[in-house]
Amino acid sequence: MPSYSIDHFHLFTEDVEETARWYRDKFGMRATRRHQSNGRPRVDLELGGIMLYVAELPADCPRDRRTHFGPLAGLEHLGLHVDDVDAAVADLRAKGVEILLEPVTLRPDVRIAFVKGPDDVRIELLHRGPADFPDEATDLS
Repeated sequence: MPSYSIDHFHLFTEDVEETARWYRDKFGMRATRRHQSNGRPRVDLELGGIMLYVAELPADCPRDRRTHFGPLAGLEHLGLHVDDVDAAVADLRAKGVEILLEPVTLRPDVRIAFVKGPDDVRIELLHRGPADFPDEATDLS
C-alpha cells in the first residue's frame, strides 16, 4: 500500500489578503505569496509543517454561509493543538476573535474550544493529555 501524509488544506475566500493576514496574526502562521497552477495569486501559510493554501473564491461559486454551529458534511473544521486551551482562548479573545464554544473538558485530558475564522471556518483548539487514548480501535481493512 502507498504511504500517505497530509500535504495541505485549501481554503477559498473572497479576500485572500485579509484571510491570510487573519491566520498569520491570530495563530502566528508563516506566510508566503505564491501562484496557483492557473496563475492566480494565492497565499500559502505554514504551521507546524502543515500548509494552508488561501486562494480567491471563483466568481461563479456559491457564497452560502453556515446557518448552525453543529456538524456539516465535508471538511467540517480545522483542529489546532495548543498547550493550554484556556490561555489560547484568552489570547484570541483579546485579539478580537469570536469564541463559538468556550473551553470544555470532553473527557479526562481532553479539553477543547471553538473559534470562528474568516468565511465561517470553524477552528477547534484542542489539548490532549497523556491519558487520552481511544477506548477501542478497529482495523477498517
